[in-house]
Amino acid sequence: STRAGTFRARSHSTATTTRTSQNSVAFHATTSHHHFTPQMASRMVGGHSEAKPQDDEIMEVMASPRVLETLGVDLESLVVHSYTRQVVAGTKYQVKLAREDGTFSHFSVIKPLPHKNEEPFILGEVQDGLTAEDTFN
Repeated sequence: STRAGTFRARSHSTATTTRTSQNSVAFHATTSHHHFTPQMASRMVGGHSEAKPQDDEIMEVMASPRVLETLGVDLESLVVHSYTRQVVAGTKYQVKLAREDGTFSHFSVIKPLPHKNEEPFILGEVQDGLTAEDTFN
């Protein structure tokens, strides 16, 4: 036997769940034409937050010896222009770093989940010679 239910989400989506006799649940979602705003994206599971200025959270991540070594800087000279965060298997930060020559470097830092006992690290390559207005690739 199956039980079905339908509910209407706030984003004008219709989702249907079906429970089968094996107690598994099938989930089907249909989204109407809806324009997402940056504010909505920051609240979406797995979505990036809005850009934030340098704060204690990002400086704790940037203090990782692995990150500092990859960037070739010391913590005292490091200036984060802005960053976003995304919760995945840990937390992924996209960082815009202000360099002394007036250019910016863009890169991603992964802060693994606590149970992994791993330091944050830079994912991929550091893009140098950019501006604050350049977007993340």
